[in-house]
Amino acid sequence: MILRPYQDAALDALADGQRRLFSRQLLILPTGGGKTVVFMEYARRAIAAGKSVLVLAHREDLVFQAADKARALGMNPGIEMAGMEASPSDRLVIASIASLWGQRNRLHRKFDLIITDEAHHSAAPKWKHFLESLSPDFTSHYVGVTATPFRQDRQKLLDWWDRVAFEISLTDLISQGYLCDIIVSCLPLSVQLPAVKGEMPPEQADALITPILREIARQVVAATTDRRSVVVFLPLIETSKRFAGMLEECGVTAAHVDGTMERGEIMKDFRAGRIKFLCNAAVLTEGWDEPCVDCVVPLRPIKSTSLYQQIVGRGTRLFGGKQDMLLLDLLWQTKQHYARPAALFSDDPELAYQAAKSAQGKRLNLQELTGATAQALRIAREMALARKVKAEERRKNYTVSLSAFCAQHKVAVAAGPVPGTAMATEKQLAMLRRFHIEIPPGGISRAAATTAIGAKFSRNKRYGR
Repeated sequence: MILRPYQDAALDALADGQRRLFSRQLLILPTGGGKTVVFMEYARRAIAAGKSVLVLAHREDLVFQAADKARALGMNPGIEMAGMEASPSDRLVIASIASLWGQRNRLHRKFDLIITDEAHHSAAPKWKHFLESLSPDFTSHYVGVTATPFRQDRQKLLDWWDRVAFEISLTDLISQGYLCDIIVSCLPLSVQLPAVKGEMPPEQADALITPILREIARQVVAATTDRRSVVVFLPLIETSKRFAGMLEECGVTAAHVDGTMERGEIMKDFRAGRIKFLCNAAVLTEGWDEPCVDCVVPLRPIKSTSLYQQIVGRGTRLFGGKQDMLLLDLLWQTKQHYARPAALFSDDPELAYQAAKSAQGKRLNLQELTGATAQALRIAREMALARKVKAEERRKNYTVSLSAFCAQHKVAVAAGPVPGTAMATEKQLAMLRRFHIEIPPGGISRAAATTAIGAKFSRNKRYGR
C-alpha cells in the first residue's frame, strides 16, 4: 500500500518518539485523513519486529473496519468482541472495548503495543484507568489516534498522553488536495436557542426544530438539486424517521437508519445513488466511511467542535466526479458558544457567528469565508481599539478653566491669587489637576481651591459617584 507523504511522516514521528522513550503518544489526523491506515501500518511494522499488538475500538463497526484494513495490509487479526474470541497465538488482536470493560483479564496476556482508536474518549478518567489496567507495569507502548482534539479536550488528553507525536490540520489536507473543498450555506431559517449547560438534550433540540421541520425539508430539497448523496443528522430517531418521510413527500428518495436495524441494503442503495437522502440520529458520526457523500446537513445544535467535525467529516473524502461538499446549516441564534461551520478553521466564536450570517442564503467556500471574516473582524477590532485609545487620550488631556468649572457647579471663587491670602497647597493643586481643572497662570488661593474641590465632591456624592 502506498502511503501519502503526511502518513509516512506520522509513522516516522511515532517511531522517533518510541526511540526517545515516550510511552504514550497521540496521533491527530482529521476525519478522512486515513488514520486507520496509519495505525494499522504502525501495527504491521511492530508485528514484523516480533511484537504483539492490541487495537481497541469502542464500536462494532470500528472493530470490523480496523480488521478489514489489517487484512488489506497482509495481516490476519484475531477479534475479541461479544461472542468472538481471539486465539492466544494471534499477534494482532482487535478488541471491542465493551468486551473488555468488565473483563479486563479476558485476553489473559500482555501486549507490547496498545493502539486506541477514537482516542478523544480517553479524556474521561474511567478511560485512563481502563487503559492503565491493560498494562499495570507500564511496559506497554500506547498509541492513541483521534481526529477531534479541540481546545479543552486537548488539554484533558495531554493529562495522560505524553505528547502529540504528529498532527495535520483539516486546512492542510484540503490545501494539499487530499480532502475536498467545503462549500457552506446557512438556510434562511433561524432558531432561537435557550441557554443550557453542556450539550443540549436531544429532546429539547427536537422540540425546537419540530415546528419548522417540514419547511426545513422543503428548503433542504431546494438547496441540494445539484447534490448526489446527502446525509442528515437529527436529534432523535423518531425525528429522523419523520424527516425522511417529509423529504419523500417533496419528491426525492430518502431513508432512515439507526443502530437498532440492519442497515446493509439501505447503505448499498445509498452508495449506488438509488437513495439520495440518508437520515440518522448520531449513528453515523464515527467509523462510517462513505466517500460519495457530497452534502452534510446537521439539524441539531452542537456545542462540541469535536462532534461537529466528526459530522462534517462524513462528506470531506474524495470521490470520482465529486467537486466539493456542501455543508447546509441552520443559523442558530444564541449568545452561547455553539459549533458553526467556521469553527472547523477558527476558535473565535464571534468569527464563526459572523461567517454564518454571511453565508445565509448563499454558497461560499468555507476556508475563504473564514479568512475573509477573520480579516474583517481583525480590522473592526483594531478600529474599535483605536477609537477607545483616542477617547482615553482625549479624556486624559481634557481640561476645563476654573471659571467655567465654577459656573457649571454654581460656586464663586476668585480667578487668581488674592493678596494677603494663603496659596493652594501642592496636594490641592494635584487634586484640581486630577479633576481636569486648569490652574490659572498666577495660581489659586487656598480658599478658592477648597471651594472648587468641595463643589466637585458634593456633585459626586449627589450622583452616587
